[in-house]
Amino acid sequence: MDFDLNEIIQSVAKANIELYDIYCVTILPGGKSLNRTTSQGVCGIVVPLKGKARFTIDRHPVELKPGVILHAGSGIELDKEVLGNSEWKYILLHYKLNGEDSAKKHLETSNFTFHIGLNKSLELEPKLQKLLKLQEERGPMSGLKSKTLLYAFLEKLLQAARETMFASKEETMDFILDYIENNLDKPLSISQLAEKAGVDSRQFYYLFLKRMGMCPKKYLIQCKVKRAKELLEDENYSITRISAMVGYEDALHFSRIFKKNTGISPSHYRNNFEKNPWRI
Repeated sequence: MDFDLNEIIQSVAKANIELYDIYCVTILPGGKSLNRTTSQGVCGIVVPLKGKARFTIDRHPVELKPGVILHAGSGIELDKEVLGNSEWKYILLHYKLNGEDSAKKHLETSNFTFHIGLNKSLELEPKLQKLLKLQEERGPMSGLKSKTLLYAFLEKLLQAARETMFASKEETMDFILDYIENNLDKPLSISQLAEKAGVDSRQFYYLFLKRMGMCPKKYLIQCKVKRAKELLEDENYSITRISAMVGYEDALHFSRIFKKNTGISPSHYRNNFEKNPWRI
């Protein structure tokens, strides 16, 4: 159940979300619930408090325990089974998405787990307990308080997921370097890379410069030029095609960048290689 955290955050930010219901559930060891589906018309978040359980959602098994939180979409196949000899206790929060838009569709069809660790999970519980108490109240203010707390909970959950996903600055840069290497065919921008790293552009620039000893734009160009050289050594690709393969829609613009960084044009580089394929 792979997912893009940034896409989830963007969908939550765009969507019109309200609390539907919330329960605290305890199930004894050995408990099972098979051949079920998740609730229709709402999304669910399972926050484990105690014990372990295996949820098989849309035929994908996941083991839930404190620190591992499940998000499930609407009307999805679901089996549940308590693991071990301890009771299984969790909070189940259902939220409703109003309107008809891409954010609603994305969240209602998304199943994934947040591995945020026990300490961060414990920090979420007070907000959930307040939401449980608010369910007993009536009136417009309770609805407003519930919506405010729900968004605060979602923000804290997503922030914890982001912090866990990029547990250290080194891991963040490793992720970005791999992403660049695997996406050289795209017109990557610094703002896009910063968003992938979960930091603002200024902080991203500083972290990248500290790690690589050069600014991200220079590194990106070097990677694209290096890849272009490899492709130029294969005579099956035209220069226009190679330009697109390294993320430049304009072949003339690509040629200028290539010459600026190598001293020769792409066509001259190819001719030199053909004359001396053993050159360094």
